[in-house]
Amino acid sequence: MFSTSQSTPSPVAQTSWMMWVDGVGGFLVCTGTSVWLGRAVVEPRVDIPLAGDVQRRHAKLIWQAGRHALLAASPVKVNGRQVQELATLEHGDIVRLSDAVTLCYRQPPLLGPTALLDLICPARTVPWSDGIVLMGETLILGQSPAAHIVCSELSKALILVHRSGELFVQSARWVEIDGKRGRGLQQVAMGSRLVCEDVAITLEPRGI
Repeated sequence: MFSTSQSTPSPVAQTSWMMWVDGVGGFLVCTGTSVWLGRAVVEPRVDIPLAGDVQRRHAKLIWQAGRHALLAASPVKVNGRQVQELATLEHGDIVRLSDAVTLCYRQPPLLGPTALLDLICPARTVPWSDGIVLMGETLILGQSPAAHIVCSELSKALILVHRSGELFVQSARWVEIDGKRGRGLQQVAMGSRLVCEDVAITLEPRGI
């Protein structure tokens, strides 16, 4: 049986970090049950730092009762309607924080609590990313349009698992992690490089 330990990887201390998928893009991944969206400044640090005309802590996303809800600390519109304190989000909702910052909330059906925020131009994160992942326990990368992150070259799905502050990759195929090859459930850490025959993934702590 393959051991999940490698060189004692460290826990995922940050509640948001970067995942770079070669040939697909970069994603800001948030693992907290509540995350702040706001202006990209050093202090106060927010989970989802945005460039543009938004407040330092503009709104908060909360996972409660099996759904994401948005708590507005500054003016926010969902599908054109002003949020009065708290709004429960549905798949396809358009969240507008300002004239320059608009996001689309997606929660793929049958894939658990993990959801995504698509950036609608000119909105962008700092550092730059192609999209934002609100990660529950699992994050699925695969060919299927139903996957959280679609990788056309990935013949068999890879699943990232977040559990008790630690991060793992689950796959039936061989995956090389930081030069060590294995399969099944393997632990990874910030800074790890995951390589299989179809794709390579790098996990990085984010800057600001």
